[in-house]
Amino acid sequence: MFLHEHNLPFLLMDHLPKLVASACPDSKIAKAIKCCRTKAMNLTKDVIAKEQISVISENLKNCVFSIIIDETTDINTEKSLAIVVRFYDNDKCKDRFLGLIKVQSRTANDIFTAICNFFKEKNIPVTNMIGLAADNASVMMGNINGVQARFKAIIPHLFILGCVCHSFHLCSSAAAKKLPRSLEDLIRAVYSYFSHSSNRSGRLQEFQIFVELKPRKLLHPSATRWLSIQAAVDRVLQNWEALILFFTHECFEDDLPATQTILNQLKNPIFKSTILGAERVAVATEQRNGGATNKERKPELRSRELRPDISYTFLLFVSTGIAFSRRGVARRTSTTAAATVAQSSSQADAPAGAGGAPQNIKRAISSEQTSQRGAPSARCLPESTDVVARRSELQNPHRLPWTA
Repeated sequence: MFLHEHNLPFLLMDHLPKLVASACPDSKIAKAIKCCRTKAMNLTKDVIAKEQISVISENLKNCVFSIIIDETTDINTEKSLAIVVRFYDNDKCKDRFLGLIKVQSRTANDIFTAICNFFKEKNIPVTNMIGLAADNASVMMGNINGVQARFKAIIPHLFILGCVCHSFHLCSSAAAKKLPRSLEDLIRAVYSYFSHSSNRSGRLQEFQIFVELKPRKLLHPSATRWLSIQAAVDRVLQNWEALILFFTHECFEDDLPATQTILNQLKNPIFKSTILGAERVAVATEQRNGGATNKERKPELRSRELRPDISYTFLLFVSTGIAFSRRGVARRTSTTAAATVAQSSSQADAPAGAGGAPQNIKRAISSEQTSQRGAPSARCLPESTDVVARRSELQNPHRLPWTA
């Protein structure tokens, strides 16, 4: 049916027959169509679905197959188990939805029993199964009482595959705990500062235009959308200079503790260097999870990508972050914000027809220059032996222990 092919709601059938009849006023067949959502739902459930499952079951009786399972709870708090089957037919590998079965509870025994009973009802030999894929919950992947362990007991050659994306996310999260929590807090604090204030967002746009950036909103790093942190980090890095000028102006106007904390973190070279490492790891994570390819990414983001070896990138980032957090030593970084501010200030004061900068931007520039002159430059600080050795390692990655 049209609804199934385009994944449309059954509610559309209350209006689609009338649309067809009005579009074909000279057709008796179009005027005779009587099918609303109730009939469409019953046709799908009692006719089309049963026929398709019967065809798939006949194929599975005579060939090997793998299943992908996942449990869910619907809006009525009823527990269900979705089964997707992969098999080879007519020189093609096909993935087909096999069924949505009810389960009494989420225990491994109930899930295992429900799957076996479903296969028995469809006369599908369980021994034809060669692969099982599921999430990494202990109910599914437990080595003793999990669903995979119970299937392994009757099918010793069964191939088990957990969720690679979930495993990778857990590994990254565990390793990132070695880094300061304040790094992620900075990304969230910057977003929260603008999320509920149109005035602040408007003032930020002035600074973005002043440093020749396209005005864009900051993004929210979601706790459940694993790849959202990559886009949020990218957006903060793109607007780093504009954010420094903005929060410098905010501290000049309203000396709030939260504003001063964010400004201090933005000016800290450790924060920016570590966030740059986090951005590279996020890019590699997105590519590993099937995200945007290298050609699809924006040029300004592609220029910051490292080699595609995810393990190398990940370990380099974590080891660098641990060194920073434990030693508390600031790496020498080229501070371009002061040069950009000074150049922009001279251009803004020049009489050539660009026009003067807004007053709040001029005050932010003046305050920024004063703080730059008053504080000792990071370039003047003597380097310790640890910092020199660390830079040598990072410049020669193939000499690192894990690349040996």
